[in-house]
Amino acid sequence: MSDDARRLADAYSTFARGYADEWSAVIRPRGQRMLAALPWDGARRVLDVATGTGAHLPDIRSAAPHARIIGVDRAPGMLQLARVHGAPLALMDATQLG
Repeated sequence: MSDDARRLADAYSTFARGYADEWSAVIRPRGQRMLAALPWDGARRVLDVATGTGAHLPDIRSAAPHARIIGVDRAPGMLQLARVHGAPLALMDATQLG
């Protein structure tokens, strides 16, 4: 991960609680509209890239109830908050997926 990416991940980790409290309510309705437009029939695996605090994980689980859902983000503080959604999570940069 580049130094810039690491600094950005550190900033998001530091402000993860505020992000969850302030931004999740803003981004979730837009995400719900986007998720509703996707073809979920038969989905077996879903990778939520840049899952952040996991605001979209419950909606993804509803749309693809039989799929294995994994959330990835490069900010450990964001992932810490996403754990409440019960999906497997991985700390990684979307530009270098494992």
